[in-house]
Amino acid sequence: MKYYFLLFLTFVQSVVSQEIAIYAPGDLADRFGSAASDAPFNRYTITTPDSNLSIRYQQVISPSSFGSAVLSGGWIKAIAFRADEGGGLQSWGGTLPDIQVTLSTTTKQPDALSPVFAENIGTDSTVVFGRGSLTVQMSAGNGPGPATSFGILFQKPFFYDPSRGNLLLDIRNFQAADLNSPFGPTAKLDAVDQLGDGLSRIFSDDVNSLTASHYDSLGLFCEFNFTPVPEPTGVALLLLGSSASFLLRRASGRHRGEEGGTGRQQLVDLKSNTHNRYESR
Repeated sequence: MKYYFLLFLTFVQSVVSQEIAIYAPGDLADRFGSAASDAPFNRYTITTPDSNLSIRYQQVISPSSFGSAVLSGGWIKAIAFRADEGGGLQSWGGTLPDIQVTLSTTTKQPDALSPVFAENIGTDSTVVFGRGSLTVQMSAGNGPGPATSFGILFQKPFFYDPSRGNLLLDIRNFQAADLNSPFGPTAKLDAVDQLGDGLSRIFSDDVNSLTASHYDSLGLFCEFNFTPVPEPTGVALLLLGSSASFLLRRASGRHRGEEGGTGRQQLVDLKSNTHNRYESR
């Protein structure tokens, strides 16, 4: 019976909970932002063509950027970034040989991150993409959309509970793109840079640095694959109530049956004892 109950709960959850796309900032889902950034994946510069460049990057995202979809929390399973329109949206890509992505909650607010990386990280810090290579490919496109985006599918999902704070994206790029990279000098990501947009960042051009050397209000446009924890709905409550009623009736019937069997057994034993007593006389 327990198996069928768990199976039913799984069915109800699958009905009322489904993966959705959420955006930060939410109002940029179908238009480009006002800024662009080469960090954290591409620090190509003519003046510093250094293959030893590395980046530590943190970006805070307020849950208000996502809208009501995250109010009850849920699982984040992937993240995507979008090419900036200033690069002409030409095809570009390459392999980042050594990168790691971590998510956590943080009590720090947008435009108020600590310059000390460790002070921004929450106790629920989770490595969602373990250190290793990442292949990035952008296709030419005419505007915002999947063709002009690249994603990172997480190896381990992160449960985001907005009641614990803002979302902190923490990227360690141990070997950023250089002059020999297929990214090229125009490979920048779409971003927004304005106070009150719910985003801000800090980063350092040394992945091992304990503190940031750059900090501003800019934030990368992000798309997340998100599976929300559903609020109880009328349909779900009705199904759960019907299931509970059925299981209780079934359990009650089984209990009565067991009691009846015990009573019959006692009656047989009583008759047997009486018969024995008469025989002993």
